[in-house]
Amino acid sequence: MIADNNLYKRSLLWICNKQGSTFTLADMQKELGLNNDQLNWIHTTLRSNMPIADNLIAHHSYINDANEHRFIITAKGMQAAEALKLDKKEWYEKWWGIIILSLIIAFLIYKFGWNQ
Repeated sequence: MIADNNLYKRSLLWICNKQGSTFTLADMQKELGLNNDQLNWIHTTLRSNMPIADNLIAHHSYINDANEHRFIITAKGMQAAEALKLDKKEWYEKWWGIIILSLIIAFLIYKFGWNQ
């Protein structure tokens, strides 16, 4: 499946809005209207084979009676969600930062010459 930035953002913000409570993948699938491919993609994106500190969600518990795994958002997941909420970008990633850098580079090329 091709990476879907909107799916990533919707899923991470939904998990963040759970405010520390646990959730199941079935909960996520039902509330976000995901198909099985989308659910598998988002699960492997948020929780992969990386060290646990790098995952955005972590396994919290397993309920044997219901045969369900419960997950919770990690601190790194909260940071990622907050960045998505703020649409946080570095100054050089914003449109005006790109223009300023372009002008500086153009000035330096003009001042010192391209082939000198």
